[in-house]
Amino acid sequence: MQFLSHFWGPIAWMIEAAVILSAIVGDWVNFGIILLLLIGNGVVGFSEEFQASNAIAALKAKLALQARVKRDNTWTQIPARELVPGDLIRLRLGDIVPADVRFLSGDPAQVDQSALTGESLPVECKVGSVLYSSSILKQGELDGIVLCHWS
Repeated sequence: MQFLSHFWGPIAWMIEAAVILSAIVGDWVNFGIILLLLIGNGVVGFSEEFQASNAIAALKAKLALQARVKRDNTWTQIPARELVPGDLIRLRLGDIVPADVRFLSGDPAQVDQSALTGESLPVECKVGSVLYSSSILKQGELDGIVLCHWS
């Protein structure tokens, strides 16, 4: 069905009409050339779309958010979707905050919340502050407890 969808639409209809008119007139050379181009266009469009969807899937897998969490007294890295409220996590420079987190210990941190608030400058966070999911740690290293996780 995905392949056949490349033969549906205004441009494809124009080319299909040209194929039909060439057949009606009996111009078999043009009929063959136009039909070959129509099928070639469908094959190329399908293959490009297939490759693009594979590339997007690979990027999504590579960009999946990970979190360093302390469980059973050891630090492990898990997918962020597996975080639960109460987990102790460690954030470092450049990390995307995987969940809403209360800052428990560490150096004062600078957090970029521009995606959430539109504010252009990083916000300074101290122990006790709440860091919101999807903000980015621009300075410092901290430990925090997960308050809420949005998957």
